[in-house]
Amino acid sequence: MYMAPDKIFNYFASFQLISGSGQGRKTMMMSPMDFYSAITPDCTLAHGVGAGAHVDVTEAEVGKNQFYMEKSPIKGSILNEIGSLGLLSYSDFCFLLTMLSTPQRYIDTAFNLFDVTGDGNIEAKEFAYVSTKMAHKSGGFGSYTNVDQEEILASSSGLLNYLFGKDRTKSITRDDIKKLQADLLEEIIELEFSEYDKEGSGRISESDLCKIPLKEHKNSSKKEGNNAEKS
Repeated sequence: MYMAPDKIFNYFASFQLISGSGQGRKTMMMSPMDFYSAITPDCTLAHGVGAGAHVDVTEAEVGKNQFYMEKSPIKGSILNEIGSLGLLSYSDFCFLLTMLSTPQRYIDTAFNLFDVTGDGNIEAKEFAYVSTKMAHKSGGFGSYTNVDQEEILASSSGLLNYLFGKDRTKSITRDDIKKLQADLLEEIIELEFSEYDKEGSGRISESDLCKIPLKEHKNSSKKEGNNAEKS
């Protein structure tokens, strides 16, 4: 949980996307539930497969949803909606991390970061340009060539398909970004709650409630137990 983002992505990404006819380029990708598992310590709904362990899928299989992928149990899930349109790339992973970690009062600043032209809309090219600067790579952050941007636009990314359409002609507004962040936060909280609400009663114990924030911190298991007992 406290490794570099690229290490976390490689550990939890459970798919290897094969471009072309089967002998093309191979790219590590993750499902939306892999993403949830990557950001949630001790997740029981989905499990990290470990670096180097993955399932090979082709672009055709992803495009037609002809492969098994764990789905969120939440009704009207935005993670499932994104997953129905494709898998998540490393740049998608970094973007979603940014969305979840940005306080709501600063979401306008995050939008302005992506709105390179300042016209009030984010187009696919702008998204790809900024994404290459955000993603941590070997030797530092970002890339200043057009190669990575073109690869992002041409990828089978479920997030890009969700935001900009498969033809990349759609654009997103400030309200779209705010809604995306709100929907993601709400679903992540619901999923964490459901891990303790095994019977679907809509309630959890005080002790379980304490465990949710405690597991996000670097506490020893003994200290966590003592804190939970004090509650």
